[in-house]
Amino acid sequence: MDVAPLVVSPRKKEQINSEPVFKFNTSLPLRVMLMCWGPYVLMCIYACFENVKLVSPKLRMVLPVVAKTNPFFNALLYSFGNEFYRGGVWNFLTGQKSVEPDVKKSK
Repeated sequence: MDVAPLVVSPRKKEQINSEPVFKFNTSLPLRVMLMCWGPYVLMCIYACFENVKLVSPKLRMVLPVVAKTNPFFNALLYSFGNEFYRGGVWNFLTGQKSVEPDVKKSK
């Protein structure tokens, strides 16, 4: 059970009330999700009203696979979007230290 402290130092209060330092473009993951799941959803809606046997079996097999690759693309987007994480991946793959990113606080 966590108990909140009765007295919070001014420095800690600044950290709590400050804006987040990292900004992430949320429209890009949404676009990727629509790109991955969109064709599959359209096929499912089409199957509700028409005979799906008219569509190629290969296409019917590929659409769910493409839809389920969405988590992989999300991981890639996060790794390339976050400067600190990108540096860690670069260090892991090449063994070279990357330059520390210069994060500017926006006001």
